[in-house]
Amino acid sequence: MNNILWGGDRISKLVLGTAQMGTAYGIANINGQPDRQLAFKIIETTWENGIDCFDTAQSYGSSENILGEALSQHSVNSDAKIISKLSPTLNPTDEKGIEQAIEGSIKNLRTSQLWCMMLHRSGWLDYWDEGLGRVLLCAKEKGLIRYVGISVYDVKDAHRALQHPNIQVVQIQCNLWDQSMLKDGIFSLAEKMGKLCFVRSIYLQGLLLMLPSQVAEKLPRAADASRKWFEVAETMNSTPKELAFRFALSLNCPLVVGAETLEQIEENIKLSQQKPLPKGQIEQIRRTIAPLVDAQITNPCLWQR
Repeated sequence: MNNILWGGDRISKLVLGTAQMGTAYGIANINGQPDRQLAFKIIETTWENGIDCFDTAQSYGSSENILGEALSQHSVNSDAKIISKLSPTLNPTDEKGIEQAIEGSIKNLRTSQLWCMMLHRSGWLDYWDEGLGRVLLCAKEKGLIRYVGISVYDVKDAHRALQHPNIQVVQIQCNLWDQSMLKDGIFSLAEKMGKLCFVRSIYLQGLLLMLPSQVAEKLPRAADASRKWFEVAETMNSTPKELAFRFALSLNCPLVVGAETLEQIEENIKLSQQKPLPKGQIEQIRRTIAPLVDAQITNPCLWQR
């Protein structure tokens, strides 16, 4: 597995997203939440293939517990780089509640230190000076967390996060249907500031992999974009999944990709060995797809559930 070097750490380029381990996650999910045995096998296969970074969250159902138990079976919890996120249902000004939540994640994940604890909502930065920052920095000083990060959805929040002196890691969405982070220079800015971007939603929660007929049924607003997307892939003698992954590889950042089956994780590992998509093709796809999408398509938070 290829690695990203940052801050003295060697981070696997492919990161296992574990939302699926605790919930039936994703618009394209037809398998539901993996049972315990399958979840353990997916995590084991991931680790055995050199992927040592895992992304979870307090709001992902039983994900933290499952990940912690699976890693403990191989006694690698302390070696794994685990990212979790504070539950958005917490009160960001409740210092004791935040402290207990951090300790709860560490207990669930059966480790002594989280590689990164993230804010799950960008709006929580508003509460940084109202106790939230004090708790996180104290946890960092105690060695409970190594880095403080945040998960954001739009360019404005990404800029704000990167400018914050205590935020070192930012998780952002970027894919061939939504290249706004790339076009606005977020990746180059992060590199200039010595901060690390993790990229999620390279398949837009599976939307980019669904057949146009399925998209028309589940998210009608995106039907035209889906039809054109499949036409583009055929023109380029590729598949939507290959194009999406090769674009993600071109960003040269750790990629958070989930899986609810062994076949999916094995395929993602194979795709990670491919060459990045050339800039010319990336721009060609952007010009073709951009007129057909808007925030109600590219932001899953705005989808009608």
